Amino acid sequence: MKMNDRLDSAFQMTKIFSILALVFGVTVVASEAALVIYDADFGTDGVGYTYNAGGSGIPDSSGSASGSNADSTNGFDLTYDGAQRGTEASSAFPFADLTENRFITAGGVVVIEDWGGDVTGSSIQISVTGIDSVDINLTATQFGGVSLNSLEWFYKFNNATEQNVTTTAGARDQLWESIDISGADSLWVGFRSSMNPNNGDETGFNITSMSVSAVPEPRTWFLLSFVLGAGLLLAWKRRGELLVA
Repeated sequence: MKMNDRLDSAFQMTKIFSILALVFGVTVVASEAALVIYDADFGTDGVGYTYNAGGSGIPDSSGSASGSNADSTNGFDLTYDGAQRGTEASSAFPFADLTENRFITAGGVVVIEDWGGDVTGSSIQISVTGIDSVDINLTATQFGGVSLNSLEWFYKFNNATEQNVTTTAGARDQLWESIDISGADSLWVGFRSSMNPNNGDETGFNITSMSVSAVPEPRTWFLLSFVLGAGLLLAWKRRGELLVA
């Protein structure tokens, strides 16, 4: 085999390895983009509260229940305002209707049904140290007549001002993309809902998921492209020098 043929063969191998490295790099970047750092685990039934209209109604005091299933990093808290306690003869919240009222995990979701007052669900403190940007994905469904009920999503990191959005009928999901949290070390995400007692029985929301994903830094991609491009350029330059020689 002639020298030029050997050099050409070596250059072809260099190109192949560069392409393989590029494919590997793209795979790595893609996997980084899918790195979920929090995914609320609603898998354990019975975390939360219920009360019946025929009994004493909602507990007198504000309540707090925590759930995490087996993994504390995906834990959450459910709270309600006990000061809104009322009875069938009162217009105060919560109002006792003719069905069971629920704010509790069931079937892998958080059910807010006929509660007749204000409730809040929040993630535990999520560690985001060293992460510059996140995607926040929050999903819910509605059931029954919910025209008088409201659902709001929120997030907050460190001491920054809370960001929130109130959903509308038929569009209960919320996606915040590429949220800049550079310099933060803690993040919370969650929801608030106000359940109007005049809305009727068997109405409310199912909170189906709350998740946070780390977004890879753009410089990861640019650095990879620069290194591969420089490698190909040097290989081509070297090949030309050897062929001339």
